[in-house]
Parts: sequence; structure tokens; C-alpha cells
Amino acid sequence: MRLRRAAAGMLAASTQFRRVKGYRQLPALAAALKREITPTEEVAIVEAA
Repeated sequence: MRLRRAAAGMLAASTQFRRVKGYRQLPALAAALKREITPTEEVAIVEAA
């Protein structure tokens, strides 16, 4: 019953949700951030020395 009420609440609230500007570019942003955060091979070699 709790799940049903939670779902009903989310459906009622969904009419007030706003779309994030640039939402279509979010996968590209995530990929770019992942590339920046992931250490490169060159950095790993310097740290090992």
C-alpha cells in the first residue's frame, strides 16, 4: 500500500517537474568528466617512478 501511495504522489507531482536545460547533452558531459577523472597511462607511469 505504501508503494502505491508513493507512486500516486509521484504521478501527481510529475506535472510540476521541469525539464533540465541541456538534458540531451548530459551523456556527453558524463563521458567528458569520466575522461578527465580517469588517470591516463602517462600519469600512472610518473607516479610509479
